[in-house]
Amino acid sequence: MPRLESASFSRPRANSGACSPCLPQRRASCTRRRFQAVAAWVVVAAGPFCFGASGVLEKASPNRCAAMAEVPTSERTRVLPASDDETMRETARRAAWFFVWSVFFSLTLGATLGTALWLSLTLQSNLLGPLAPGNTRLAHGYAQVFGFAALFVCGVAYHVLPRLSGRPWHRSPLLSLTLWGLVLGAATASLAALFGAHWRWLLLGHLGLVTGASAFAWTITTHLRGARVAVPLPAYLQLGCWWLVGATAAPLLFPALLVHAHNVLWEAVLWGFATNWIYGMSLRILPAALGLPWQSQRADWLVLALHQLAVASWCTGVAGTELGAGPAATISLRVGGILLAVAVAAYVYRVGFLQTVRVPVAHPMPGTEKFLVAAYAWLGVAAVCAPLAVGSGLAPHTGPAFDFARHAFTIGFLTQMIVGVSMRVIPTAAGIPIWSERLRDATFFLLTVAVVLRAGEAAAAWGGNLAWYHWSALSGPVAWSGFVAFAWNLIMSVRQRSRNTSNRSPDSPPERAHGR
Repeated sequence: MPRLESASFSRPRANSGACSPCLPQRRASCTRRRFQAVAAWVVVAAGPFCFGASGVLEKASPNRCAAMAEVPTSERTRVLPASDDETMRETARRAAWFFVWSVFFSLTLGATLGTALWLSLTLQSNLLGPLAPGNTRLAHGYAQVFGFAALFVCGVAYHVLPRLSGRPWHRSPLLSLTLWGLVLGAATASLAALFGAHWRWLLLGHLGLVTGASAFAWTITTHLRGARVAVPLPAYLQLGCWWLVGATAAPLLFPALLVHAHNVLWEAVLWGFATNWIYGMSLRILPAALGLPWQSQRADWLVLALHQLAVASWCTGVAGTELGAGPAATISLRVGGILLAVAVAAYVYRVGFLQTVRVPVAHPMPGTEKFLVAAYAWLGVAAVCAPLAVGSGLAPHTGPAFDFARHAFTIGFLTQMIVGVSMRVIPTAAGIPIWSERLRDATFFLLTVAVVLRAGEAAAAWGGNLAWYHWSALSGPVAWSGFVAFAWNLIMSVRQRSRNTSNRSPDSPPERAHGR
């Protein structure tokens, strides 16, 4: 079984990006050029984002911190008493900061840096300046996985759970500890990777990450304890939290992972943390949003256990394969890959996607359903191209298969779910219209085209025309444009003043954005 790397998917060497053995003055000059390049990325990419950040925080209010999920009629979201308004206002303000930092990471060291990296690799050009490609890839991974994905999921959690459980968040320093632990940890790890710093700086970043992840896991666990939330939603959420804790703590226990096996960290966060949370929330969102029939929960526990077993076996195989553990790692990788694909298929069947019967939707919102359906379609593609293909030995080149599958997951599944849920919740829960429905549809088109273009990488590696690989260079700018369109639409939607919000019931459908 080949190791999980290729020309387009390799880990940086120990001295990747370092200056050649030379004078200390030359090393200082190289470091200074790297710092200037990073500063330029931050200033250029984050400029438009900063315009709307203040508006997002300024308009956070109890009415606008409603749940980012809708539930069947039999289990409607519970209304919190008026005495908890002040607590909800404080929670909304803190949750808004999770979204602000999430978008900031993606527009700087995440999607923006990844776009420049992919253009440099596919076009054989240098858009990174003095930044080493291997270090840039690692920094991009830390920023997108721990910065964008983890922070956004945490922000959604602080919005959703009070409405689902009927219990407000208690004032606790753990919320701030979660935010700043993840922010400082992701920033430290990303910058340390980008500058090729000593691996102890990565450990320092993971110390911040595990602090934030542990605070988040403890907060969620204590909040759900005794809450009236339908099972197995709490199990999905709590298991997802502890997958995040495990991924952030593993390098502190096994530092060799930082040098040789970064891939297992991404797999644990994406398949363990993010997927568990999306699975759990989808049990509440999809029946109401798509009119899927509410089914029995008896099979949920089997699907839940199968997914955890699959992720554990898959991550063990990924780590063992990269560390050269031998046949045992190959067996674990193949078993985990097949089980992971089976678990995806079982969940899609369980949630009702294959059911022909549909129930009426209380407040249908045409235009958002396609995000949710496409997200699970891309999840199936990701499960076939990496876990199933690599796990069963069908992929001749594991690097391109992993790379495409990871971007099908992050752009096609994770980002589509984030955009779809956000564009649905803002009108129905916050009482304000979407700023631009055309921009919302353009976001869907750009994200979908980006993943399709990225498939050229795997197609070329599996015997296709080399031109497909060069065409895949466009996937980076297209995906970046889609994310910027979503971020701008979200910011402008929150900034605009609600029309007659106080005169309308919270359950009434929102006004439509006119002329956009």
